[in-house]
Amino acid sequence: MWNGRVQDAEAAPPAPKVALLPLELEGALPPEVHDPMIAELEAALTSSRYELVHHMPSGGRCPDVSCIHGAAQIVGAQYVLVPALAVTEQDSLISVRLYDFAGNLRATQKSTCELCSPEDVKAALLLEARSAQNHVVELIDNPYADHEAPEPEPLAAPRLSIASHPSGAAIVLDGQSVGKTPLTLEVEAGLRDLRVELAGYEVFKDTVRATRGQTNAIDLVLSSSNQKTTETLRLVGIIGTSVSVPLLAAGITLLALDENPYKSNCDGNDIDYAGNCRYRYDTLAGGAASTAVGLASLLAGVTCAVVAFGRRKAASQRRREIEQDTISVRPRVAPTAGGLRVRF
Repeated sequence: MWNGRVQDAEAAPPAPKVALLPLELEGALPPEVHDPMIAELEAALTSSRYELVHHMPSGGRCPDVSCIHGAAQIVGAQYVLVPALAVTEQDSLISVRLYDFAGNLRATQKSTCELCSPEDVKAALLLEARSAQNHVVELIDNPYADHEAPEPEPLAAPRLSIASHPSGAAIVLDGQSVGKTPLTLEVEAGLRDLRVELAGYEVFKDTVRATRGQTNAIDLVLSSSNQKTTETLRLVGIIGTSVSVPLLAAGITLLALDENPYKSNCDGNDIDYAGNCRYRYDTLAGGAASTAVGLASLLAGVTCAVVAFGRRKAASQRRREIEQDTISVRPRVAPTAGGLRVRF
């Protein structure tokens, strides 16, 4: 005897929901016609292919697209049906409008009944309701209205647009020379190793991302190789100025102490007939040397700092001039149904 388990049949997907809004009635109908008509209208719009759900919008009716979309969101409906009836003494206008989830009008079933009795008006409304019901089923079966779903356009190959100031710099991409700036080229999607070189300027290195359908614009202001020298001068200036302060302080102190007596050894036989102590500080040489070195360090530090400041100021001014003369734009390119869309 087989002891296996019977697998449950795969559950069928739930039927789509169609929202039915209240009848928009202008004019009046006798109660004996109006009340049965509402029930028959619902029956005419009911189908086994979808679930008909009711929704009562605020105010009793939906005057615009946002209301239709809101109604569909509230009940989770794919489509929205709005029956309408305008009754006058001369004729009556009957319609059933069909909207999609976004509030777009997909179909309108409408007719005019001239000099019709209330029963004739009800019959015309039910006829339009059945036509609308068939149209809903058609849209559920073929939401693209017998047209194939549009295939997304393939994204264009990634592009890199590389410019430098000054121009003419060699471009090395993933270890291979590809040309000189300015240059725009197609590359493979992903991360790319970029290197830009120009004699007399610092080498630029970076990893850039290349994305399909987009152009990555890279605009570089190359730094002069003199920048290292400038930084070295600035560092020497800081160190020289910092060292000079304690040296000068020590030198001046030693010079001030020179020939001053040791006060602790100035009594008895250590004092001559004139009252002078024979033990005195001999710090002239040390004070002079320390003061000289301090002054030299201060002079060198200030000189280096001034030169570095001038070089940095000149480089900064040059960079501002280049940036003012250059407009750097980084567009984002994306495909659309009609071509390419460029956003800046």
